[in-house]
Amino acid sequence: MEAYIEGFAKEKGTTKEDAIKNYFKTDEPTSLLQRFLDPKEISAIVVFLASSRASGINGHAQRVEGGIIHSI
Repeated sequence: MEAYIEGFAKEKGTTKEDAIKNYFKTDEPTSLLQRFLDPKEISAIVVFLASSRASGINGHAQRVEGGIIHSI
């Protein structure tokens, strides 16, 4: 992700900080969260899926990307 943002900033001719700040406004306006997920949010889903509380979930792809990806 770090390399992607660096490349994105270079492509847009801006700083990495500005690229992150404006990414969802300009390139992903339909994102549900309008921000990048924190790694802790992703690890929380992994822990949940590995727990007995997720025993009813089987054979299904779980998307943890904040609504950026429109299809798998």
